Amino acid sequence: MRLAELFECRRFIEYCRAAKWCARLLRLLALMLPPDSVHGLGHSVRVACVAFNLAEREYGEVDWGVLAAAALLHDVGRQAERQRGVHHAEASAAAARELLSAMGAGVDVEAVARVVAEHSFSAGGRPSSPESCALSDADKLDALGYVGLYRLAYVSGLWGRSLRDAVAHYYEKLRRLPELMCTRAAREAAEEAARVLAKAIAELEAALRAEEEVLTRVAGLG
Repeated sequence: MRLAELFECRRFIEYCRAAKWCARLLRLLALMLPPDSVHGLGHSVRVACVAFNLAEREYGEVDWGVLAAAALLHDVGRQAERQRGVHHAEASAAAARELLSAMGAGVDVEAVARVVAEHSFSAGGRPSSPESCALSDADKLDALGYVGLYRLAYVSGLWGRSLRDAVAHYYEKLRRLPELMCTRAAREAAEEAARVLAKAIAELEAALRAEEEVLTRVAGLG
């Protein structure tokens, strides 16, 4: 199973076309989420597509409404995290309750909030349902491979991280993601995607060693 195969969006598109609230939610999130592919609508849509494919392959049937809503809303609390210091998984779960109730979406709002709250690695979330597993795995897969490399570079530049800090983030978090997958399909995809990211990190580490060698051997010569 390759990650590129899981990005195929037919299953999610079919569901969202049939569920009018889903299309309305997409239009709303296009206004609410940042215009980037790191934690914005692009990320949420990719995660939704991957989550639907994982759920179909692993479980056959899940509550597709809960999965769609949770995937689209799982990062909607990122701004609250920055402003108030509350973890984005908690803030996103609260926002999901509010938005879906106001929309009259006709999905199990509490189930959606639970799936959103459980998705995050950094919050210590532990998936407790097929929907939670599919979302958690899909979100982690988006941090691996070439997409993961782009996201690492983008966020590092946005937050002013040095090259060394970016590499450290890989070892602290990203390298561990494959072992945290719930589903077999995600584990298979993660193996290849993790190798892609690891190869890039090895090249970045070589560049760091070159920097250090120059600074150590030459900078002090005057």
